[in-house]
Amino acid sequence: MIRSVQAFRLKGLQCFCAITIWTAASGVCFAADKFPVPEARAEQAKNAVKATLKDPESAQFRNLYTKSFTGNPPRPNLAALVSVCGEVNAKNSYGGYTGFTRFYQVAPGDAPVKWGAEDWENSSFGFVCD
Repeated sequence: MIRSVQAFRLKGLQCFCAITIWTAASGVCFAADKFPVPEARAEQAKNAVKATLKDPESAQFRNLYTKSFTGNPPRPNLAALVSVCGEVNAKNSYGGYTGFTRFYQVAPGDAPVKWGAEDWENSSFGFVCD
């Protein structure tokens, strides 16, 4: 009787471990799809980023996108609320371009976060944009 209880516990532990490993592995395999940002939302994000630059008029943007975990583009009624990821290049105090830098803005009105502006060891950048 004791052996059958121990065997049952061992089988339960093995099943738990198998399910845990499968769940973790399947989470890594699912990639989020990237979609174009609605134009009005893109302008909001660009204006927020420009407000943080030394020379906002020199700003050049590229690779603007939003991420979807469902595989579908944002619904029209929620398009104004999507997060925006992209790259910006602008002139510094010396008048030279600094090179494209990644940024994201989670929601309209939020301050944009630029690459290197926070502790990337604890960053949410990968969750929002990658």
